[in-house]
Amino acid sequence: VYLQGEAFVSRARLHQHGAEVQVKRLVDGLTSALGIDILRRATSTFPAGTAFIATGGRPITKKGASELISDPAMIRQQALAFDPFTGERRGAIPLWAGSPIAEKFNVLDQPNGLAIDRDGDVYVGDIPNSNPDADGAPPGPSAIYRIPHAALDALNAHDAHGAQSVERILVPGFVNGATAAADGAIFIVSCSRHDPARGGVYRLTREDFAEGRLPE
Repeated sequence: VYLQGEAFVSRARLHQHGAEVQVKRLVDGLTSALGIDILRRATSTFPAGTAFIATGGRPITKKGASELISDPAMIRQQALAFDPFTGERRGAIPLWAGSPIAEKFNVLDQPNGLAIDRDGDVYVGDIPNSNPDADGAPPGPSAIYRIPHAALDALNAHDAHGAQSVERILVPGFVNGATAAADGAIFIVSCSRHDPARGGVYRLTREDFAEGRLPE
């Protein structure tokens, strides 16, 4: 269970003797920050070097409360964009109820894992984890979503046309991390009691997304 608004992003610098935290709370007030990467190819809205982070995953409660938050207006699943030097927020790819991607597919329950490939396409995983203690089916499909570079500005502006080019691959085991490879492929890892692979690593290509195919 995540505490609403209690997550944050720090910035540290690596050097020969280890790492030094420069700013502890660079971006504050987040909920369940689960995956981050850097956009290296600019759009009209997002300069090269913009950081994107997956945030807003369920289940959420307020600090000190005993009940879960269920109001969709208070659960803002998104890929949040910010300046990694100043922490200034630059917009977001909305994944919450009523957003273009949610209307095309479904609301992302717990955005988990984010990667950006060499072409600037953004990949976000989803763990439908709002019922983590239940033995039954998850509340929605576990999947990895490909958001093309050309769609980022439209989705940031809540333009429904931006979702037309978004693709996804269903992953029976919950997506629990993603990273981009130098050759343009994406690697994801899976987990959960629903995972037939009992924890797997998958290499996904652009062709896999076009066909909606999960490879071995």
